Amino acid sequence: MTDNIFEGLRGYIEYPCGCKAKILVYDDARGSTSIQCPVCKKYAVFNYDSMTAVIAKAAKGAVHTMKLRK
Repeated sequence: MTDNIFEGLRGYIEYPCGCKAKILVYDDARGSTSIQCPVCKKYAVFNYDSMTAVIAKAAKGAVHTMKLRK
């Protein structure tokens, strides 16, 4: 990792809730992730391949459920 945060940067995705928060997307980022907005605390699912985001409900207990399936 280099000290320059702009090296390898593909772009950014704004939170779909309307807050002015954004996440940076790097060239090697693939897939999707769920992140909580630091301003309004709503959850959003970010798709790094299509550079889009949608508001989602919190998946309460999802990690616990996945651990039980193993």
